[in-house]
Amino acid sequence: MSRAFPELDVLDVVVEPETRERHLATISAALQRPRRHPGRRRLLAIALAVILLFPVVALAAESALPGDILYPFKRTVVEPVVSVFDEDAAAVNRVEEVEELLANEAAQDVIRDHVVVARDAAVDSPELMERIDRILDEVDRRAVERPKETDEAGRPDGSDESLPRDLQPSITTIPSTDTTSLD
Repeated sequence: MSRAFPELDVLDVVVEPETRERHLATISAALQRPRRHPGRRRLLAIALAVILLFPVVALAAESALPGDILYPFKRTVVEPVVSVFDEDAAAVNRVEEVEELLANEAAQDVIRDHVVVARDAAVDSPELMERIDRILDEVDRRAVERPKETDEAGRPDGSDESLPRDLQPSITTIPSTDTTSLD
């Protein structure tokens, strides 16, 4: 019978021809039958990944500040969902973000830009407006103490005065060779 399995040579199994044909036809039909949903498993895996990852990303985005990679996700996805349950959530988030920027000593112009957004969101809440006024007072106080923004080395931003003499741009005056005079 089979040389790969010599122990099977001792068995003498007889399959009737019509039974064999019926079995082969069943196997052939099963192999030729198209799959009902070829991408079903892939779609299920993607849906499951999205369902499992969404809460993780939303939780991480909750503490995102302006400039962070998850901040747009927070503004466009998380806050509308939270606002369904808490109408003031977006306004509270804007004020908390500005307070965090202030605590992290962000640039004054960045803080002022976000104060405008926070003020627009907090118009209906006197408590939030009071917090925004305190933030503005603190920004003004810091502006008096430190009038110019500085770079990492403590030099005034945009100032060439802080550059060594050999790296400062020089302006050279070229004598005019024009002999005509304007009358």
